[in-house]
Amino acid sequence: MTCNAVIGAETSDETNSVFSCRINFILLLSSSAGVFFLVAVARCTLRHMFRKNVTTLLIFCSNSGRSNLHRVIGVSFGLLCVLQAALNICLRLIIYPYFHQGWFHFQKSLYYISSVKNTWHLSREYCLQEGADLAIINSRAEQAFLENFKMTLWIGLMEQRSERTWRWVDGTPLTEGAAYWSLGEPNNYEGRQEQCVEQIDREDKKGWNDLVCEFSNFYMCEKRIFP
Repeated sequence: MTCNAVIGAETSDETNSVFSCRINFILLLSSSAGVFFLVAVARCTLRHMFRKNVTTLLIFCSNSGRSNLHRVIGVSFGLLCVLQAALNICLRLIIYPYFHQGWFHFQKSLYYISSVKNTWHLSREYCLQEGADLAIINSRAEQAFLENFKMTLWIGLMEQRSERTWRWVDGTPLTEGAAYWSLGEPNNYEGRQEQCVEQIDREDKKGWNDLVCEFSNFYMCEKRIFP
């Protein structure tokens, strides 16, 4: 591939779109003027390099060949490092304060374990007030994370009586491949209307259990920080 082709590929509309999406996402995360400034500088520099100064780069590259191409690549990596540093600062500002408030970080979310018991609906109300919701379990890894607490906790799963289906608090239906029911559950024990779900941790029983929503339990909130 020629030098011109390399630069042309780097400055395509698709590449600009990718950079724009990534940078806008970082800007969305920024909650401090200092971080915003760092990201803004990186954004302006990239825009200058890939949009406003394309002609200069093409001439620069075609006149001197590979050595100048290497310099261009080096500058590109340098700019990516600036973006990475800005992202790291963003994450520190966003995530770290929660650690002092009892939140835990796992994969793309922050989690909170309550220190008091409440009904399912009041538990959810508290989570919503904190900008979160009752936990949604999307994978075996997330279920293992939940089990590590060795507590009985409300999670964000509820039966929709009108549909006779289980749905998460975000409206998505429960799928069989991602259901971690305890043996024999759900069962509407003794004919009770058990529409809410707890993660249970007992010597004789572990996993999900359907339960009357008005019973009191500890609960787990989940705050999504990445899409």
